[in-house]
Amino acid sequence: MASCPICRREAERTVDSVSLSMVSCSVCGDFRCTESAMAELERQTDDPGTAPKAAAFIKEQNLRGIVPTFDEHPRDYPRTATLEEAVAAYPHTLTDRVSRTISNLRVLQGDFDGIVELRHGQAHAYCFAKDSDGMARFIRSLEGRGLVEGQGSTRGAMRISLTMAGWDAAEKHAVSPSGEHPHAETGAPATTPQSDASGYEYDVVLSFAGEQREYVEEVAEILRRQGL
Repeated sequence: MASCPICRREAERTVDSVSLSMVSCSVCGDFRCTESAMAELERQTDDPGTAPKAAAFIKEQNLRGIVPTFDEHPRDYPRTATLEEAVAAYPHTLTDRVSRTISNLRVLQGDFDGIVELRHGQAHAYCFAKDSDGMARFIRSLEGRGLVEGQGSTRGAMRISLTMAGWDAAEKHAVSPSGEHPHAETGAPATTPQSDASGYEYDVVLSFAGEQREYVEEVAEILRRQGL
């Protein structure tokens, strides 16, 4: 069996097209890769700080039904990103980490009455923690903020659910033009919004139902490309 170019564990590799390979890794998730980007991934992810961030990007995209493509020239294929963009999409502040985690938990929970089981291998992917202990501490801090509540535990997993406050916070940050989430297609963080002469911070605000998320993310990406 082939190996994942990011984590080096066993993974399935299939040829998706003439120049694209599909990688399915139990740790990093599902992604496509051009030949040149594959070599670049294998070279750069030797850095122990890079591989987990790239894996977190892929899993977060997969969670929203997106299979990202790594390419050195992102405009050549839809939903593409360079490794640098994937790493840059990793949350850099506590506020960003909290909002992204809450948003991920909302998708995993499905509805308000649902329960999320977070397993040790998901520490990086959904909570941006270095290991299972860090994930547990972070979840406890979210409990202290009243955003999640424990629902017992099973072997190798934490069972939690969003509170009403957590659900509201997740809805608020579902799609943000401020860069709190990776772009639907590129994964690159958005530029910091600037107020124009009118005094308004944003040009467009998108409001939508949860089931319309993927469509609205595509609309948001089109608007970004138009400079909005």
